[in-house]
Amino acid sequence: MKKKLLKTFVSLAVTTGVIMSTGISLLAEENQYVKYNDSYYGFDVQGVYTDSAGSTQYYSTTCGNYGYQTKIMIGNTEYTMNPENGEFLGHVYTYDNIRASVSAELVGAGVMITYTVTNNGSSAQEIKIGSAADTELSGNDNVPVSIDNGRILMADDGSGRSFYLIPGSGAFDTLWIGHWNASYSNTFNNSTDKSYNKDSGIAFSWTLNVPANGTVTRRAILSASDTAVKTVSFDANGGSGSMGAMVVVPNTSMPLLANAFSRDGYTFQGWNNDPNATTATYSDGQTVTITDDMTLYAIWQEDAPAPAPDPEPAPAPQPDPEPAPEPAPAPSSVPAGPTPEQIRAQLISNFVERLYIVALDRSYDVVGRDYWVDQLMNQGNSGSYVAKGFFHSQEFLARDLSDEEFVTVLYSVFFDRTPDAEGFANWTNALANGATRDQVIAGFAGSPEWAATCARYEVNI
Repeated sequence: MKKKLLKTFVSLAVTTGVIMSTGISLLAEENQYVKYNDSYYGFDVQGVYTDSAGSTQYYSTTCGNYGYQTKIMIGNTEYTMNPENGEFLGHVYTYDNIRASVSAELVGAGVMITYTVTNNGSSAQEIKIGSAADTELSGNDNVPVSIDNGRILMADDGSGRSFYLIPGSGAFDTLWIGHWNASYSNTFNNSTDKSYNKDSGIAFSWTLNVPANGTVTRRAILSASDTAVKTVSFDANGGSGSMGAMVVVPNTSMPLLANAFSRDGYTFQGWNNDPNATTATYSDGQTVTITDDMTLYAIWQEDAPAPAPDPEPAPAPQPDPEPAPEPAPAPSSVPAGPTPEQIRAQLISNFVERLYIVALDRSYDVVGRDYWVDQLMNQGNSGSYVAKGFFHSQEFLARDLSDEEFVTVLYSVFFDRTPDAEGFANWTNALANGATRDQVIAGFAGSPEWAATCARYEVNI
């Protein structure tokens, strides 16, 4: 009975850009798919549709449009980030040295909710932040809700409407579904159930390690659709392993699931709708907008030959023979110097040998070195192509470097130097906030400093 009373408690009157609710002024923005606004508890997301008369209408995703309550835990102390003077989205909350805020923006049929935490203290701080809500869909309390592939789906087969919660950056550390009246107390907990079909609530959170004088952000996408969900299936296309299908809300920008397939002797390049394609249309984890059911096929590139094992050591040198009599002096002549092609070949060989030392932490093998030199001199490939070949090799991946070690190696490979403090912090923070290693490699490969390194070795960038 309590929940039903809550639903009738709030009366909403919409004005231009503002919603009036129990005397509270609320921010609101919408498009043809979805709407967000400040709400009684914090923020809310509603679906948008056009009725038979051509008028814009809205349907709820939270009970009574009360929205999501956000909590932050600093050390062992938990705080509720309640709206202040009717404001929540964009409002900055201060807890001693910690500042936190939540903002929103429209992304297709979804709303990107950004959580920003800044630590102005002198030491790193572990902080948890997340949100919870009493959920419904279009007034239906008993819509089935489920957890799949680190996401929450709520779909009403009767209306064809759906709601989806997915990570926008950085996977959720906890996801919870269950009875609505337990959702707020489980903001920082995982649920044992993966599906629930009664009067439901949901919760999600992250655990952040915020460095001293640093800022960490996490994002979630909440989307609603007036049409049925779509399915993206993944095909190994000659590889092995398994991946579940990805259920998506149409017209919403969502990151593809990370590749879980493998293929001996090949490197995964990305995805394509055509199983016979040789190049990828979508990269691993790329954010895409899905409008219909689709199957994505893994695209593979055959690996370069594995570096040959080091040759047997040469036999120990024999004692020098008795010196031969000195020959008569030859006519005076000036020895011919190396040709420009020989000089370039030596520079490129030095470039490749350096990659073995810096990227693989060993000396080169002749077969492998000659293969990569040929790629640069005769096959028209670039220094970036060869560097990526080393980074994608099984030998490099087997080093299992931490993000800090990985970025240090990138500085050595691309810039031929140790990291500077500011750049090192920027790249490691990017990785901590959800950037992939391939994205960071692309950032280094696109820099003027890498172009200068390639020029020194007469290698195309």
